Amino acid sequence: MNEQMRFVPYLKVAVIVMGVMILVGLLGLGYMLYNKSQKREAAEEANAGGAPASSESGGMSAQSTRSQRLVSLGLPPGSRVGEMTATDDRLVLNVRVPGQGERIVILDLRKGGVIGHVALENATP
Repeated sequence: MNEQMRFVPYLKVAVIVMGVMILVGLLGLGYMLYNKSQKREAAEEANAGGAPASSESGGMSAQSTRSQRLVSLGLPPGSRVGEMTATDDRLVLNVRVPGQGERIVILDLRKGGVIGHVALENATP
C-alpha cells in the first residue's frame, strides 16, 4: 500500500497536465474556426461588394452597398436613365444624353465598374 501511495503525486500532476492540454487544444480549435469564418466573410464581401445599388443626380454615379464607393458612369449632366436590364453579373442602362441621343452603358456588378458605353447612331435626342 505504501508503494501505491508513492505514485499518487505523479498521477495528480499527469491529470492536471492532460486537463491543461485539453483546454489549450479546445482554445486553439476555437481560434482557428473564428479565423476561418472571418476570412470567409471577407471573401464573400469582396465578391459581392461591387454591385451598384442606387444612382445619384440623374444617373451620374452608382453607389455600391457593401464597399460604399462611387462608380462614375462618365455621363454629362442632365443625362436620364430610361431602361435598366440586369443579369447575374451585368447591368445594362439605356441612357438619354441631352444633345447626343441615346447611349447604352454596361456595368459589371461584381467588380463595380463600367465595362463600356455604346452610342446609338440613329437614335433621336
